[in-house]
Order: sequence, then C-alpha cells, then structure tokens
Amino acid sequence: MNRLTFVSGWAGHPDLFPRLSQAAQFLHPFVLQTPEEIQDALRAGEGEMLVGWSTGAHLVLKDLPELSKRYEQIVLIAPFYQYTRCLYRSTVLKMIENFDKNPVRTVRAFYRTCGVRGADASWCDAYRDELRAGLEFLLDSEAVFAPDKEYPHVLVLAGLSDQIVPVSEAVEIAGKLPRAQYRALTTGHYVPEEELEKSVEEATGRSLF
Repeated sequence: MNRLTFVSGWAGHPDLFPRLSQAAQFLHPFVLQTPEEIQDALRAGEGEMLVGWSTGAHLVLKDLPELSKRYEQIVLIAPFYQYTRCLYRSTVLKMIENFDKNPVRTVRAFYRTCGVRGADASWCDAYRDELRAGLEFLLDSEAVFAPDKEYPHVLVLAGLSDQIVPVSEAVEIAGKLPRAQYRALTTGHYVPEEELEKSVEEATGRSLF
C-alpha cells in the first residue's frame, strides 16, 4: 500500500514537484508510463491519498468510481473532462506543430502559461515521441461516467488564474460529484507544493507529506 500516489500532468517533470516526486509513488503520463499503465497501476493499488494534476487528474477522473473504492482521499487539481473543452482543438494541433519543430521551446512556453517560472525544459528532448503521443492522446481522451454515489472524500482544486483549464471546468466537475469538496486557489494551472500542502490539509485535515 502506498500512502501517497501522485499522477502528474503532460510535461509534469519531477523537478516541478521535488518533494512529491520523492515522497510519493510518482507517475508521469507518457514519459514514465502510458495512460493505460497508469490506470492499471491505480486499479491495482490502494492507499491513503491519491493526487492527480491536470492530465493526471483527468486520468483519475476517468476511473473515479472504481478508484474511489481504493483510496481514502482523492485530490483532483485542475481536472478536465476533455482537454479540447478547455483549449480549442486548433490550439492543441498548433501546439503539436510547434512541438515537432522545437520541443524544448514548446514545453518552455507551456510552463510559462502554467505559471511555472525558471524550470528547465531541456529534459523533454529525450522524450519527443512520448510527449508528442501525449498531445495526440489529449485531442480525443474523454472522461465519461455517471456518478452513482457520493464522493465526500474527493477534493477538487482550481487555480483562479489558470490559463489552461478554466475554473468553470473544475466547478462543473465538483458540482457533478455529490458531496465532493471544491476549493479555489490563487494560482495558475501549476500549483506549488507549499500551496497544495496547505490547501489539502485545510480542506481535509490530512497531511500531504
């Protein structure tokens, strides 16, 4: 049993979450595991807390009815039903085009939009194929399920300055999960670990680390 499992987002390198990458079972979509491998790992696991950010939250959301049986607390940071509900499909296609030309520059620009400052993006050059496949995945992946029970142990977090996933998406998701908690943060798409730790503890009474 893993006390803490963290599912990162597209280009969510461990350097963005230095404490979480050490303290948690750290899953990185497309780079370390395929989406299918992540879903298999989550379904086979169990633990005290499962946290997903962005694409990670999307993957958890896709399997939420099952995963809610296995994890005592689930935290969804900037979750989305479908990426192209948040960004125009043409925007994602343009991102793929830019990525093909210069992956490092594209990831660096993505970090700026997320609200990450000063992060190194050079690592992504070694994962061109994996990250490009991730963008292709995000064009069509959709979380669809009919909530058939209450979710008091689910916390949905959204950054008020998020330029990737609008607050309205997180509000809608939280509203469709009976008894789920929702909390708005004064952040962008990226939530620093200190802010995440504080928000989780205030909302749930549980320590992240």
